[in-house]
Amino acid sequence: MMRESSVSSSDVDDWKRQLAGAFEILLDRPLSSYDPEAVYVTYLGGNFIDETGYNRHGTWVRPAALSGAEPVVWDYSPYDQGEPPLVFDASGSIFEFAKADSGLPPEFAADLDEASFSQGLIRGADLAPLLVRHELDLTGPEWRDKWYVCYPRIASDGTLTRT
Repeated sequence: MMRESSVSSSDVDDWKRQLAGAFEILLDRPLSSYDPEAVYVTYLGGNFIDETGYNRHGTWVRPAALSGAEPVVWDYSPYDQGEPPLVFDASGSIFEFAKADSGLPPEFAADLDEASFSQGLIRGADLAPLLVRHELDLTGPEWRDKWYVCYPRIASDGTLTRT
């Protein structure tokens, strides 16, 4: 038997107004001034993902994750309060690779340099075809110190606010 929610639609509307107001204060401008057609994303920051080593976990470089076909789910709740797991978009995340002279296969290093948007930085979606072309699996121990996710993108629908 399902219990009816005691939250009314006016309570929900009031909450949305309050939340929008808080974001406007944080962003220092009205939400209506943002382009509704733009794609908005959030990257996880801080040291926690680095300190736990999850920024080098093999789930980031699975072909299905890099192509955007499946999310990366970090089912780790540091506070154990029943929070849902963090869900990431590996295809939109930013990966950093070691310099070309640090043991990367030369052909891969050259393609990586060409596909990178900045020295050693590449989006997961751009990395995926390189791994296929060079038949590389970055989950092996020999790759452990050659790559990491420096800007993990949190999975979202790309809108500034949901309605």
